[in-house]
Amino acid sequence: MKFVRGDIASEIILRRSNILAARSCIIIPDESGGKSFLAADDKTILSALAVKSIHPELPLSAQVIHDQNSTHLQRAQVDEIIFGDEILRHIISSSTVMHGIPGLLKELLDPNSSKRLHLEPIPVSYSGKSFKEFAMNYLEEDRGICIGVLSEEKSMSLVDILSEDSSGIDAFIKKKFTEAEINLENEQEVTLQINVNPDPGYKIHPDDSAFVIGGLE
Repeated sequence: MKFVRGDIASEIILRRSNILAARSCIIIPDESGGKSFLAADDKTILSALAVKSIHPELPLSAQVIHDQNSTHLQRAQVDEIIFGDEILRHIISSSTVMHGIPGLLKELLDPNSSKRLHLEPIPVSYSGKSFKEFAMNYLEEDRGICIGVLSEEKSMSLVDILSEDSSGIDAFIKKKFTEAEINLENEQEVTLQINVNPDPGYKIHPDDSAFVIGGLE
């Protein structure tokens, strides 16, 4: 494994790590040197801004310690926000009343398992068809079991969200995008909607993706 030592919020360090050639990016809280949780979240936000200013289209995931800071990460166009140890807490609490859940989750999340849970694009041919028809066809074709869909919804642009009288961090976000020559008018906020076990009559949209268990070789 190769690594680059330095400040992840630094454009020089990010370019040295060849961020422009990356397929995805994950930011985890930096609690080194006795940093407080608040300082760690601030660093995550700044790092997300730095990444997006260089590579706006890069899929970016980030972990936040304090849930209230997730709004800033959304405004920094982070695609996937992970809330602290929320997942671990759910696993521990579930194991006390539903034995086997931790083992099941381990199987679903194991990157080496052919039965793992994964996300894949839905063929255009299914656009407009019902979720029931799509899921049944997937099962019949031995392509795995579809348990839900991920939908992208574009709403207002970032310039509407980052108003002139917004907080200091919002003003900083706006300044960073302006310096990177990213047109905020054209950058719409994309909301990801996770629909697990949707209504059988749910109509598949062109931008939907499928959550599938198995079907991998």
